[in-house]
Amino acid sequence: MVFLQKNFTTHTLTAAPSSTLGLANVIRHFIKMISSTKENPTLVITDNHESHLASEVLNIAKENGVILRTIPPHTSHKLQTLDLSVFGLFQNFYNAAVDSWIVRHPGQTLTIYNVAELVGQAFDKFMTPSNIKSEFGKTGIFPFDRDIFTEDEFLTSKVTNRSLNEEAQLQSRDHKIPPIDNHQPSNSRAALQECGN
Repeated sequence: MVFLQKNFTTHTLTAAPSSTLGLANVIRHFIKMISSTKENPTLVITDNHESHLASEVLNIAKENGVILRTIPPHTSHKLQTLDLSVFGLFQNFYNAAVDSWIVRHPGQTLTIYNVAELVGQAFDKFMTPSNIKSEFGKTGIFPFDRDIFTEDEFLTSKVTNRSLNEEAQLQSRDHKIPPIDNHQPSNSRAALQECGN
């Protein structure tokens, strides 16, 4: 379990599923567990979330032979393997566990110290090896199937496809100074012109 804390504290894992680890830094643990090196590289497929692309993460990954491959924008509904159903169903079970906890503890506040127990309840119900393995087949990752999706299933991603030249033109256009409104007081026009110089 990854907690958004600078330093992980063990009591946040109270009543978690057996063998649960609590981490504040996932990439270092991942490298340690899979023994990734430049000579024995590992491929990690991820979305474009900023936490996956932080410079510290990228540097640690590169130093240890971890190749981060991001999926194209607007395709996670097809390509983000575990999000297709495993995590979605897990989220449903977790939400049910939270609702049940709230009913059993009226007037109490659910805190970070309750999360591990509730995760454990949801985890046992759906996070099974067979459920997880089946998801990789649905995306064509394993077993590999390059024809699992048709071209029209990715048409929405075409919206963001731009050449570098088009992107530069758009950025240039977006950063131009707005036209001066002659109806503004003269000191406002002067301020706008000064900002542009």
